[in-house]
Amino acid sequence: MLKTKTISILTFFTFLLSALLFIPSADARGRGRGMGPDDAGPGPRMLDLLDLSSEQKDQLKAIRRANRDNRNQIQDRIEDARDHLQNLMQSDASEDELRAAHKKVQEAMQAAGNDRFEQMLKIRAILTPEQRKELGTYRDGRKGRRGRSGPRGF
Repeated sequence: MLKTKTISILTFFTFLLSALLFIPSADARGRGRGMGPDDAGPGPRMLDLLDLSSEQKDQLKAIRRANRDNRNQIQDRIEDARDHLQNLMQSDASEDELRAAHKKVQEAMQAAGNDRFEQMLKIRAILTPEQRKELGTYRDGRKGRRGRSGPRGF
């Protein structure tokens, strides 16, 4: 009886941890970012609002294109690290092994965040002060509708 109850509890916690590991993966795979087709940067509606020059549009495309391979590599690292952690969660791995695998997931996610930030800085550099202000106003207006809080980039 006690052994069955212990196994049930362990199964429940394994399932719960597995679910928690996969919930954030939807965002990491590109859903819910609200960005353009190439991730970090203004989407099509925002581009119209900002009234970018042809030169700025070309620069924006070049920034996105130049960063695409690196972003894909980081995304692969995140997925691989999550898969590895998931496999360890279902095995007899030690807590130290699980912590090390979790650290790899966190490091990969941090790399993705850093990559997005660097791309936002490059995009920011091609905008005029007026366009930056307009973009900030647009994002502030959308923030309440998305239910997110805290600072957002470009």
